Amino acid sequence: MDAVGVRIKFKKGRFADFIKESNAGTLQMWNLSWSAGSPSGDFWMGLFYGPNGGKSNDARMKLAPFDRLYERSRVMAPSPERTRLYQDMTRLLLVYAPWVFHAHYISTHLTQPWVRGYKKHPFVQSNWRYLDLVRTQ
Repeated sequence: MDAVGVRIKFKKGRFADFIKESNAGTLQMWNLSWSAGSPSGDFWMGLFYGPNGGKSNDARMKLAPFDRLYERSRVMAPSPERTRLYQDMTRLLLVYAPWVFHAHYISTHLTQPWVRGYKKHPFVQSNWRYLDLVRTQ
């Protein structure tokens, strides 16, 4: 940042304190990650919906065209039309860039013959509690 003349100061702190600052709108920027909880695009688009500022909309994005599309999508059943609305909202996110999207992790899952019941769930991370171990001979 020095090379381009930008002064920057990094702040260390507790996660809970950063959440409070983010909700209050006093945190300039930070790094946060999310994991999908369902296959619906509604969860992700809600993170940019203007009225969710100070709640889940940490970027406090307020963009009327996006909000109108989101409101329309909320009352629609899954359909190609709703998918098109999500695509239009995604284009707006890419143009206005309220977030910097930077990583998508790929996981490899290995199992042993004595593990029974393993099936990778697309969203649940802690499926270990649903597994059985059997003795092999």
